[in-house]
Amino acid sequence: MTLLTAENTGLVIDSTVDPWAHFQDRPGIVTVPLKVLFGDEAYDDGTELSAGAFFTRLASTTVIPTSSQPSPDRFLAAYSEMCARYEHVYSIHISEKLSGTVRVAREVAEGFPSVTVVDSLTVSGGSGVLVERVHAKLQEGISAADLSAYFEHFWLRNHFLIQTPSLEYLRRGGRIRWSQQVVGGMLGIRPLVHVNDAMVEAYGKPRGERRAFEMMGEYLRQNVNAGEHAYVGLLHANWPESVQVLRDTVLSACPDAEFIMEGSVGSVIGVHIGPQASALMFVPE
Repeated sequence: MTLLTAENTGLVIDSTVDPWAHFQDRPGIVTVPLKVLFGDEAYDDGTELSAGAFFTRLASTTVIPTSSQPSPDRFLAAYSEMCARYEHVYSIHISEKLSGTVRVAREVAEGFPSVTVVDSLTVSGGSGVLVERVHAKLQEGISAADLSAYFEHFWLRNHFLIQTPSLEYLRRGGRIRWSQQVVGGMLGIRPLVHVNDAMVEAYGKPRGERRAFEMMGEYLRQNVNAGEHAYVGLLHANWPESVQVLRDTVLSACPDAEFIMEGSVGSVIGVHIGPQASALMFVPE
């Protein structure tokens, strides 16, 4: 049985796989950027517009930013490069329900028999946790059948919870139904949303940051069964100090949780979530 390893298998991801910087120095991973648009000005996510630069501009502009999927040429270049270096390539991307990125990837991959396109069925740090776990399994060696089974496990068991001062950015981008919205800031409410079945849904209405973090810890505890090990990622949107608070919250709820990544969301995700947000994502195994 041939094993998929870090030596024979490469990964292609897109720039919504957060935290973006976490994956940039990996020789077996290539990132295809989405675009961030401020009116007629377009920037490659991550390379031409960092998260810091994005949030600085967001705070001073009246232009509502948008985002767009990569062009086929970007995937063509990535697949050409990776197929020249590896026998197998897995291309892992933001949910098709949230972006057309995976559709473009599938169309281009038709010309590359060694490329397998995977819809993560999630976004941002959710996709990031998947990529990090796949990368770890390639270091150990895994069969194609077992990797396919792992994707099934991840789709069923991964969790992603976000606290934010407002759902206005999600509303603007059509990423959450208006009927589910909670007006952030009113009576000190910090809305919680989670990614469920590849869709962003309202989860809770805690009052104040402290209660919001407590609920995030409760969410973790409720979704990790006895005997399972939680692989955890932490993210922030222009709120770096929240990461340590969230780390402490996670350890209080699940002392043996393993932190596998943390950092900032990219500019594309910033378009849809806005500033001063914090996020917890994990998969029990």
